[in-house]
Amino acid sequence: MKKLVVVIFALLSFAMSSYGQQSIDPENYCGYWKSDGTTERIVVFKDANEHLQSVAWDAMDGEVLNVYKPAFENNMLTTTEFCPSTQYLTYNYYTLVNTNMLKDSIVGDGKATLVYFTRVK
Repeated sequence: MKKLVVVIFALLSFAMSSYGQQSIDPENYCGYWKSDGTTERIVVFKDANEHLQSVAWDAMDGEVLNVYKPAFENNMLTTTEFCPSTQYLTYNYYTLVNTNMLKDSIVGDGKATLVYFTRVK
């Protein structure tokens, strides 16, 4: 029940923060991103069908995270990620702060709830 309340709150706050903003081109999310404060790295790209895809890994030990269900809606990239070593399942809501910074609001297992990523390329 507690997680449900957190998920609802997160979704409402994202919807409210993106209300009134101009539409963002999903292409702006494409690139190589490194997190501030953790060792996670992500690459966002478009596949052959022009759908956004994401790959995530830990830069310290090279562990690859399983990324499921990438979607782009309401100016937000959403993913479900699973970390095999910890068995953590998270729901990630990426929003662009500016052209070189992503904000990842995380709901689910683990300790992090908000992580910022800086564009590398």
